[in-house]
Amino acid sequence: MDANAHREKKGIVTSNEPRTATVVDSQHDVVLTPPSPAVSTSLERGDRRLMPAVALLATFAGFVCLATMAYAFLRPKPLVAQPECDSDDCFQHAYMLIFGLNRSTDPCADFGEYVCSAWFTTSIYSFNTQQDRWYKWIQESGRLLGSLRMHRTNEAIAKAIAFFNLCLKISAISSPDNVRLLQQFLKERKIAPPVGESAMQPLAHPLDVLLDLSINWQMPFWFNVRVLRTNGSALGILVSPGHYEVFWEIAVEKFITEPDFEEPGEVTKAGIANATGDFFVDSAILSELRKAVISPPKSQPVAVRIKEISGLTPIVTSGQWLQFLRKHLEPTFAVTGESQILLQDQSLLVTVNRLLEKYEHSDILAHIGRLVNRTVGNVITRKMPSPAYDEYASISPLTNVSYPCEVLVEDTFRLPIAAQHIAKRKLNLHRAAIDDLIGDVMRATISLVSASDWMSADSKHEAIKRVQDTAIHLWPREPIIHDEDALNSLYGTFPSGGDIYFDQLLLVRNATREALGTPAYADLQGIPHGGRDPYITYDTFSNSINLAVGAVLPPLFYPSATKSINYGGIASLLAPLVVGLLNTSSVAANMTGWAVTNGDPFPTRAACSVSVENHDAYPDVAAIEVAYRAYQDALEHDGMSHDIRIRSLEEFSAEQIFFMTLCYNTCRLERGTKTSKVCNALRDFEPFAAAFKCPKGSFMNPEKKCGFFH
Repeated sequence: MDANAHREKKGIVTSNEPRTATVVDSQHDVVLTPPSPAVSTSLERGDRRLMPAVALLATFAGFVCLATMAYAFLRPKPLVAQPECDSDDCFQHAYMLIFGLNRSTDPCADFGEYVCSAWFTTSIYSFNTQQDRWYKWIQESGRLLGSLRMHRTNEAIAKAIAFFNLCLKISAISSPDNVRLLQQFLKERKIAPPVGESAMQPLAHPLDVLLDLSINWQMPFWFNVRVLRTNGSALGILVSPGHYEVFWEIAVEKFITEPDFEEPGEVTKAGIANATGDFFVDSAILSELRKAVISPPKSQPVAVRIKEISGLTPIVTSGQWLQFLRKHLEPTFAVTGESQILLQDQSLLVTVNRLLEKYEHSDILAHIGRLVNRTVGNVITRKMPSPAYDEYASISPLTNVSYPCEVLVEDTFRLPIAAQHIAKRKLNLHRAAIDDLIGDVMRATISLVSASDWMSADSKHEAIKRVQDTAIHLWPREPIIHDEDALNSLYGTFPSGGDIYFDQLLLVRNATREALGTPAYADLQGIPHGGRDPYITYDTFSNSINLAVGAVLPPLFYPSATKSINYGGIASLLAPLVVGLLNTSSVAANMTGWAVTNGDPFPTRAACSVSVENHDAYPDVAAIEVAYRAYQDALEHDGMSHDIRIRSLEEFSAEQIFFMTLCYNTCRLERGTKTSKVCNALRDFEPFAAAFKCPKGSFMNPEKKCGFFH
């Protein structure tokens, strides 16, 4: 049952039927009704002396009846107990929150440890709940592709299914052909073979290879490349963080954190030493790239002419940038020195430059070769990618071949896969509720900014305008979702029916590359990959927040859950990005390109009580204030009680569920301990302490607090 649907009300029962008063004893049911008008005429003459008494009683009864009716109409309405949520969605979320919950832990001592004790990772390779959500998406997408029948009318999904099945059915017979094509692909890119062979040819420049893989083959390991145009046709090349294969990255982390293992008999000590060295190189490179991916509260977008790019990358000249970009973008785009490199944050290219300075080109190319092998080689043969460390089952994340198969299929067919998820969950029916929730977060931010007593009028005006001007992109364009012909036309030139998997992979990715420079390319590659990309991102250059379909699936959003669950879910993850708009540089496009304007930063607020990493109130506390305000406003708007509980979880109030959900969705594993740094910001939020009745002076309710907006 929908949590917002009508339920039987407890308390006063109303009816349109005439009421009768019923007195029940152990013998009879006696119905008391007004006396019949015939009573007075049916009495014996000798009994007519009773008429005055009867009349008096009738008058009194009438008065009582009128008084009762008047009270019924004029009295205040009784408080009706709010119903409990007993939908499957609420039960599912309740089970997630309390199964395994360590009730011996005091929520007022360490709320992160308390809530995250109930978190059971979906995979041993999940280090946080976002990786769990990726893992679940891939599982569900794999089952979806495996269960769907080939539909002649839906050519796009039929091609995706055929490609997925071809990946699953790679056999010992077809494997040599796949390996040969993969090795040929590496050789043509002049990438050093990762295992066994020595390079017999001059190696390419790493930047040339990385641009080629991202632009032409949709393999954005260090960074992703998109091409933008202004209305005046000025060219901008947007370089954003890469999307290296998540499970391989997690395996690297696991290897580094668990270096002790038994040496298998078939692997030489030298092979193990080399493998260990490779892993440390890969881990060091990916760790630096990860740091650049984590957006700081004050991002520094950059729009720089190619002819001036060496100021950011001294190790790579402007001429080299121009040469490599022309090589991979022409003739589709005419790249000149006046074309601009666009960055969401300049730290990305600063990191790339540092890596190119730190490592030899041959080491970087070998690293790229391992990335290609770990991305593609796992589905071709277990022997292909670096066999020395593949022998360790405990660090090999892709034991189920359907996982890498789904990831690679979705790289190309993300649109039809997303459309299938939308159809399966009937998300279109709940689009209005999702839009309202997102809008509530935006409106709550504006409301809090307006009511702030420390921001100047100019700061308020600028901040509110940034929020109001921001577009929200949730999922593919409506015509693509509802019109199979429109979807099929996007994939009309994509091949299907091949026998060799890697050959088919190159063909479908080449078909994607052929769409570069057309409106179709934005549809093909514009939506996030549900099993790998961040679910909520902000694009400075389009001033838009982009949400993946996975962001509106459980456990972040349920169609039939309480507001405490949904606002503690997706709203709490969206709030930090919306708050980030308040302190972000603005970008404007004109006839000659893009111009970045660095806005005045907000005045520094007093340091919060949170001692971890010297946090202040921005952005963590500010985001909690926004999410909580959106939640409260939504309840008030719908005339709902603030205490809608979950059946089977009645011990927790709705506000407690809100805070538990907020915390749970940010749990992570750090040095063997499940916790959440985001939960620490709740120490400075008074409604949290009130909800859990934390004693003053306890860890989660310190004597001194600070907020952001107030």
